[in-house]
Amino acid sequence: MVALRVASAVLFGLVGVVALMMARRGLTAKSLLPFHQAAAGRPWTELSPGEKSVATALTRALGLGFLTAGLALLTAGVTALAHQSVATYGLAATALVFCVGLGLINRRLTLDTTVDTPWKGSLYAAVAILVALALYGIA
Repeated sequence: MVALRVASAVLFGLVGVVALMMARRGLTAKSLLPFHQAAAGRPWTELSPGEKSVATALTRALGLGFLTAGLALLTAGVTALAHQSVATYGLAATALVFCVGLGLINRRLTLDTTVDTPWKGSLYAAVAILVALALYGIA
């Protein structure tokens, strides 16, 4: 039974690390990924500034998704071996990363395009998660 838990933790961890590597690629993107550019059917240089801003924001959101998945998988690996209360903190932290990241991506899009995005809502959600974590820690 313990060997199966260790094996599951290792597999969760391996896929989590791959997801984190993909997250880095997406979060640091300055343009569409090469296969996205090919699928778009026209080169990056032909996109308007607004299209470039949206495409970069979406690519970074893809990276944020990989970051969230990677953290969730690492949490799954740890909780396969550790006390289950680790899951509460790990999963809440994963959601916190997503909310803050989404808020930052949308705020940057607002600054780049002057279009109002719902970036503040993501930060309000992050504050609510922090309060919930504090209440859980006190309980």
